[in-house]
Amino acid sequence: MQVSGNSGLGQEAWQAAIGKKQQQAEGQQALQLIQSATAGSPSSAPKPDPSSSIGQNINIQV
Repeated sequence: MQVSGNSGLGQEAWQAAIGKKQQQAEGQQALQLIQSATAGSPSSAPKPDPSSSIGQNINIQV
C-alpha cells in the first residue's frame, strides 16, 4: 500500500506547532525577566528639581 504525499504536510504542521510552543515559552521567559528587572526599581531616573539651574546654560544648535 502506498501512502499519498500528504504525510509531509502532517509533519510540517507538527513542527510548526512545536515551534510555536517554543516561541511562546521563550516569550514568557523574556517577559518574566523584564518584569523581575523592573520590579526592584519603580523609578529608573530621578526627577530633576525644577528650581535647579543645572543644564539651563546649554545651547544646542543644529
